[in-house]
Amino acid sequence: MEIVVTRWQQHKEPLQHIRRRVFIEEQGISEQDEWDDDDLTATHFIAYDGKRPLACARLLPNGYFGRLAVLAEYRRQSWGSRLLRAVEKHAAEQAGMRLLKASAQVIAYDFYRSHGYQADADFHWDGGIAHLSISKVLGRNEDVSPRFVINQDSEAYTATDDAGHAALLQLLALAAQREILLQISDLEQPVWRQAETLQALSQFVRHSRQRRLRLLLPTEYPGIADHPLIQLQQRLNSRFECRLFSAVKEDEMLVLPAGVMRPTSLGHSAHFSDRATVAKAKEQFEEQWKSSQPLREGKRLGL
Repeated sequence: MEIVVTRWQQHKEPLQHIRRRVFIEEQGISEQDEWDDDDLTATHFIAYDGKRPLACARLLPNGYFGRLAVLAEYRRQSWGSRLLRAVEKHAAEQAGMRLLKASAQVIAYDFYRSHGYQADADFHWDGGIAHLSISKVLGRNEDVSPRFVINQDSEAYTATDDAGHAALLQLLALAAQREILLQISDLEQPVWRQAETLQALSQFVRHSRQRRLRLLLPTEYPGIADHPLIQLQQRLNSRFECRLFSAVKEDEMLVLPAGVMRPTSLGHSAHFSDRATVAKAKEQFEEQWKSSQPLREGKRLGL
């Protein structure tokens, strides 16, 4: 394993290869959003397995890093961690930087948090994907941040736009460890079709056979089986159940034992440490679940 520190002009081809596969082909980011003038001034990092380039990142002169990408077949093998450590080492020892910052995809928050990064709740879109700002003081040993962790983060969050709504939903799903209870009033809301939302829910369910996700919908309609969330339920039906309850009027997400997200007059509120509210809401959900009916479309497909 080798990490090469380089400039865009010297290694443009392998950098483009990795980023095109990960960001453009896999995540659907547009060519216009992916390529920018910052590549020309950035310091670039490429990880090689032998002669094959498999991961990359870049560091800008202002202390911002990004475009950290690992090819799919090399993930969960610590390549991302090695690359991030190389960026930090170069920033501290070669560039004299004390603080690193980034706009990170929300879906990758756990990765950065595990490496000592702190997050701000300034959610925003970048390339159609929910992001949040992260930072780390180099050379300082700090405790892992409790932000967005069930039973540790006592702050109340309010999302006033779609980016915040998607981000908090994904963060709650990523923080879940036991069970998620969902009520969705309108399955056609864009957030329920976003790849990162589906990925967060899928990661939660697939992590352990003891995990469970239950979903209540108010009604079904012809073609509901084509919705990506219902298709996900079909693939994971032993741990992801979906039923109908006509009285569902608004969205609610419960992450046992203490996470909750609900709509408010300002947008959506989220809490990661509200056991009392979650316990009461769970009782109501269980009563609704007892009175619910199976999806006819789902039954036809054998979900």
